[in-house]
This record gives sequence, C-alpha cells and structure tokens, in this order.
Amino acid sequence: MAMAIEKTPKGAPHPLPLGYAPPGGIAYRVKDGDSWKTLALSWFINVEYLVWFNFQTSNPDEVNWYLHRNVGCTKQTPDRRNYVFSSSDRPGVIYRPPPKPIVFKDAIDEFNENMGSGTDLGKALQAADQSGAIYDYIGFSLNVSDFLMTGLAISAVELGAIGLAADFLGAVTAVVGLGLTLGGPHLGALNDIKKDKALSGITQGIVLGAARETNGFIRGNFVAGSEDYNVDYPEQRRNFQAAYIAGLLKGLDYGKRLTRRERSLLFKNLEKQAGYANPGDFYMNRFAKPERVRRDYYIECAAKFRKETAQ
Repeated sequence: MAMAIEKTPKGAPHPLPLGYAPPGGIAYRVKDGDSWKTLALSWFINVEYLVWFNFQTSNPDEVNWYLHRNVGCTKQTPDRRNYVFSSSDRPGVIYRPPPKPIVFKDAIDEFNENMGSGTDLGKALQAADQSGAIYDYIGFSLNVSDFLMTGLAISAVELGAIGLAADFLGAVTAVVGLGLTLGGPHLGALNDIKKDKALSGITQGIVLGAARETNGFIRGNFVAGSEDYNVDYPEQRRNFQAAYIAGLLKGLDYGKRLTRRERSLLFKNLEKQAGYANPGDFYMNRFAKPERVRRDYYIECAAKFRKETAQ
C-alpha cells in the first residue's frame, strides 16, 4: 500500500528529536476527527502557526515525516498523500502553543504616555530632551521639606510592603507632618541629619520607583540596611531611620508616576553623569544584571541625581 509522501527534514534545527516537545507547549492527545484546522479553530490560533510550533517547518512532506515518526500517525487521507490524526496513534501527542494574554491598551495610559506624567521632574526631563541638553542637566530642583509634605499619604500598607512593622508608622508620619522638625537645643544639627537621611531616601526612592523595582528587592537591598547608628544622638536613631523611610516611600511614589519615556530620559542623564559609555543601555538591560550589581547601580544613580537636583 502506498504511504503518505514524506521527506526527512534537514538543516538546523532538524531533525527534531523523537519525543520533541516545543518550549511552553501544552500536550494534547489527538483523536478521531481531529485535524490541524479544527484544532487551530478551537484554540483560536492560525493553523500554519500551529504546525510550525510543533515541527518547526511548514513543508507538507516534512510535516508528514514528523507525523509518522513523532506522533505515530498511520491513517491517511483518501488520496494517500497526507497523514490524518486518529485515536489509535501512538504516542499520538501534539502540542498546543501556550495561550497569550489578550492585552487591551488602556486609553488613559496611552494618553498619559503621550502627554507626560505632569510631574515637575517629568516636565524638566522632556524640556531638557527637547533642548538637546538631556545628557548635561535636568533643570529640576528638589526641596526636601516641600517634597515630604506632598503626594503619597503614608500608611501601614506602604510600610508593610517594604517589610516594616505597623508600629513604625508613627515615627514616619511624624517626619512628614512636622516637615523634619525635631525641636530641642540641638535643633539645627538634628534637622540637618534628618534632612540628609530624607534626601537619601527621596533620591533613592525616585530612582527605584522609576526603575520599577519590586518591593522584595527594595526591602532586601535598601530597607534592610537603613537602621541608623548615630553615636552623638542615639536616642534619635529611630527618627533618623524614619526620615529615610519617609523619603524613600515618597520617592518611590513619585518615581513610579513617570512615563516610560520620562524614565528612559532620566536614566540616560544619570548614566551620562556616572560616565557610562552608552547612556541608557544599563537601564534597558537592568533586569539581566545580578541583584548586587543593580543595587550598586541604583545607589550611584541616586547619588548623581542628588548632586544634580538637591537644594
């Protein structure tokens, strides 16, 4: 009896190994009545893509070779040119491509991306880019006290997300509500320390928020080492740490508001200031870097941002 027309596939990656399973594929046991077309329709995918996904070829004769060798097909079409699926095929398995999420572009997000975040930093970044000065300066001034008094209302939810207990909330909100003021005979020195801590938190927070880092990364690499060990004012250590945390949370909220384009411009500027050969490249590939390397990168970027913008 004549067999279906087969041709042994050649050239990388062929021939695929016996039992080949495409990456991410979902095994499906074929049965009588199945065909490439009916399965593609039921899975809402293109039939040509389904064949290619399974065998990395669209050549009918090569597809027949794989159907016979890998799927175990023996039954044929009436003209005996191609194999057909059957419940008797052994192993009788093909693979459904992994479903892709249907993403509907949010019109509001698209509008915001086109119009900009509306933040002072975002406006400064866009203005610097339009003037051709993005690699030289941003034109944004950061006033610590004013920054702490605006934006996010810090709650136990935000503290919990970065690994701090709710009992820390009072100290943090006091920093925000009092605008860095501690009072007492050493007011000037204490407030200078608090301002320095808050500024570190704000600048690192803006950088981390703009980079879309995870709470777990921030918790392990920034919050975990934020305890203060000041020897001159040991009774104020909790307040000093609270100033940093308040700044960090405010900065995170602010950095996350930047649009994709504004974030890219920010890191182009900061990488240029830090001496990177191709400003913006590290940012675009940051999640491929080891965690410690990313941490050091953010610390360096925050230091450059602080030097450039802090009043």
